[in-house]
Amino acid sequence: LLAVTPLPSTLTPTWYHHEDEMLFSQMYALPMSGASTTLNLAAPMVLRVLAEPADLLAPRVTVQVMRGSETIVYPTEAIGSIVTRLSQPGEYSLRLMPGGDLDCLPGAGCMHQALPFMVTIGFTQLAQFEGIASSSSVVTSLFGGGGGDGGTSSDCPAEVPVLSFGGNTAQEAASWRERTEVRVAALTQKLEFPVKVRRPSVVLIAAWSKFTGRYARIAFKTEEGVWVGEQRLRQSALEIELPPGEYTVVLEEPSPLWPALPGCLVFGVLVSVTAFG
Repeated sequence: LLAVTPLPSTLTPTWYHHEDEMLFSQMYALPMSGASTTLNLAAPMVLRVLAEPADLLAPRVTVQVMRGSETIVYPTEAIGSIVTRLSQPGEYSLRLMPGGDLDCLPGAGCMHQALPFMVTIGFTQLAQFEGIASSSSVVTSLFGGGGGDGGTSSDCPAEVPVLSFGGNTAQEAASWRERTEVRVAALTQKLEFPVKVRRPSVVLIAAWSKFTGRYARIAFKTEEGVWVGEQRLRQSALEIELPPGEYTVVLEEPSPLWPALPGCLVFGVLVSVTAFG
């Protein structure tokens, strides 16, 4: 559990010494009138912001990024995430405002009402990605604690692999757990694969990646609709109780940066099925 806190006045406090990379997830209470914070950067950065609602009344957040009077990212409803290059060092302002079908008029008392959002923010020095372009090092395994975008863009497989989970388990096995790693140039389309649940079970699906430059999001498709994994730092995950049946796992690369960053999209995938009893 995470405490719900107001959005701080700055995301780069005094203890921040301009590291190459910063990534954090925090539950923020955002007033319906919006909240602003600042970023003080000593080098060009790539910034990604993802805000997920903890209240179904506020399904999305409008995000705006400015440098002085210059608008870097115009107010955009971040249903997935927003990502941008901050090409100049200096101070940037970031404004988040709940959006969607909210029954509250400007000037009304409800504008001061705060709604909870899980916000994941990552910023990484642009030079790190530029270094990938001149490096031919082997991709570090995500399962080894490192991982991320790696290799040169020309080394990245263009063809997305066919994923299969649970097919190697015994036919009568109701519980199983499998994981794999995917390395590809891009996910230009959603990647889907089936999962069979033989008994009432708790099903866990997860995908993990570097997040800031590029990331993979996982979701589960059932008869009721699509359940999207919650992002916490580098991991997108969902745990759900399901009756027996055949379901579909969906993987996608939301909000890719353009022009694209060099290197591959590298991410891990986990599927775990644990039967009751």
